[in-house]
Amino acid sequence: MAVNDGSDIWVKAGTAVVNGLTTKNLDLAADEIDVTTQDSTGGYKEFLTGEKSGTISFEFLDDESDTHAYDELFDLWVAGAAIAFIYGKGIKTTGKRTISGNAIITALSKNDGKNGPASCSCTLRITGSITKATSTTTVA
Repeated sequence: MAVNDGSDIWVKAGTAVVNGLTTKNLDLAADEIDVTTQDSTGGYKEFLTGEKSGTISFEFLDDESDTHAYDELFDLWVAGAAIAFIYGKGIKTTGKRTISGNAIITALSKNDGKNGPASCSCTLRITGSITKATSTTTVA
């Protein structure tokens, strides 16, 4: 069995490839539309799929010698506009799966503890449709 290695998953938000990732989550959901009627069989409810939505959340270590993703994410949060995102292995490896689309930053947090590394977290709310693809180019 070829189990997916989570350390190969990357996030790109705007132009920032977020390095130092410690956790990352892609959560997709669909509304359910209840279409149960008195004619439904056997007393079971029936549903249709409604509108779809999703979030991407991630945590990373704040390394100022790197591209400094926190500063760019902060500027994007202040601007409040939708940004492009890419989530998946294909950000740094060709021929791998990616999911891409647009999102807004709904949460951005920074934790500067006394006896530990500075860390950040960010949540993106997907807006509009998403695309699943196999990467043909990589982003450094």
